[in-house]
Amino acid sequence: MTDERTLNQSDLKKMKVLIVDPNAFMRGVVADSLRRLMVTNINAAASAMEAFTVGRTFKPDIVFVDWDAGRMSGLEFTREVRRNTTGMSRETPIILLAGVIDHDQLMSARQSGINEFLLKPVSAQGVLSRIEEVVLRPRKFIDSRNYVGPCRRRRAPPGSGPRRCRAAS
Repeated sequence: MTDERTLNQSDLKKMKVLIVDPNAFMRGVVADSLRRLMVTNINAAASAMEAFTVGRTFKPDIVFVDWDAGRMSGLEFTREVRRNTTGMSRETPIILLAGVIDHDQLMSARQSGINEFLLKPVSAQGVLSRIEEVVLRPRKFIDSRNYVGPCRRRRAPPGSGPRRCRAAS
């Protein structure tokens, strides 16, 4: 069963979003997609280091970070946020942007603690679907020795669904 809830304009209008991408054109494309969704509180950074500085005062609700976030990759950026060394909330949802990705890269991204993934070129609908996923269907935050970030399982845990009984034979 799918969850049919959606965000309304007032929810989106209140949202604070940080975009981290070394490419000014791509920062603009993502920002334009957000503005089409009525998100107006947008801040941008050209590098992960700049994003840490901006994030401490801006306190974003969601971060879009490019796989290549300058000298520090988007994965390293995510790990730093999750380690709580940046001044940003470690539970801030992080959506990773990339032009292409293979299975091993996707597994590395998951292991770094991203919440969602979005392939470029981005569209307003793609951006909205990822925002709704992290806001309306958040996953439990895990803090263990080997992993910090959202639960990597998308399915409901066993036993959480309807009970099934076997017919007595």
